[in-house]
Amino acid sequence: MKLEPAKSRTARLIYLTFGIIFLIIGLIGLLLPVLPGWLFLIPSALCFAKASSLLNRWLRKKKSLKKYFSETEVTKKNKPDHLK
Repeated sequence: MKLEPAKSRTARLIYLTFGIIFLIIGLIGLLLPVLPGWLFLIPSALCFAKASSLLNRWLRKKKSLKKYFSETEVTKKNKPDHLK
């Protein structure tokens, strides 16, 4: 699975909406000790990466998020045997 921006305008809008929702919940979670905010910030970044190619490139350059993007990509070289 490669994390590329969605081609459909509707899909991009849905990813952007979920990204904003996760971002708001994540920011609230950073302020409240009851709700862990980082659990919502990572899906927010992934939704934003699917919503826009510009955000995708920007998020991939961030050192703190680079490992999350590399773990979600499966290439021909590292594809598991049961998926070949």
